[in-house]
Amino acid sequence: MTQQQASSVFRRLELVWSPYFHYGLFNGPHDLERAQEIALDTFAGLGAIGRETRVLDAGCGIASSAIYLSSKVGCRVLGIDPARAQIEYGRERIAGHGLDGLVTLAAGRVERIPARSESFDVVLMNEVLCLLREKDEALQEVRRVLRPGGRLVLSDLYDSKGGTGTAFFHRTMSHATPMFNLPQLIGAIERAGFSISTTLDRKPDIARSYEAALARLSRRSSEILDAIGPGELEIAAGFYSHCTSEPIRQAIGWAVLSATKVDRATHA
Repeated sequence: MTQQQASSVFRRLELVWSPYFHYGLFNGPHDLERAQEIALDTFAGLGAIGRETRVLDAGCGIASSAIYLSSKVGCRVLGIDPARAQIEYGRERIAGHGLDGLVTLAAGRVERIPARSESFDVVLMNEVLCLLREKDEALQEVRRVLRPGGRLVLSDLYDSKGGTGTAFFHRTMSHATPMFNLPQLIGAIERAGFSISTTLDRKPDIARSYEAALARLSRRSSEILDAIGPGELEIAAGFYSHCTSEPIRQAIGWAVLSATKVDRATHA
């Protein structure tokens, strides 16, 4: 696939989901994009992200989170992702927002972060750990690149039930299964040398996000239909409907956590 073709795919995904490729925090009757922005505002608050904060967006995708945070707060962000097509499209978006001086993207894996030790004040991992097989290695790398007292802000899906009823969901979303349950997720972060200060269990917001995505498809159906055709629209709507079903509601959770890097001797 050429970069032009990849960019076309990402633009279609932005149409059928939103420009933010993650879930939203619903504190009221928000549309999907507003709920996603509330999530990013929450992450910024948990990380105490300000203009002088050095942020690593680990698993940045098409740079949606980095663009939003930098535009709103003025922080400098390095985003890394192993998918070069996403990096290239993210660079197009950064240039379009006039953020070339604040947001930088590089190809790289969270398990092998291409940065010096103690380079960042905050690491953001937004629905990334559930995609990785080497979860413990990734968390150790995050700890390595954080300054002493630096903060990890992590949102992630977790398995609240187990079983095979959600296999299609996991396969479609490219999750590395079996996923952690919530106690396992908390335990892995603590083992990596962090002290958790906030845990928000937002399990209902998975289905709410997909319900809002369905409403978005309905509201913008003519525009989306013209852009992608009836087949692709039907596939998206079918998957989103599947994700609002009772098996997904029961078995898939979503948590937002903030944690501080602690001294190993103190932690022990």
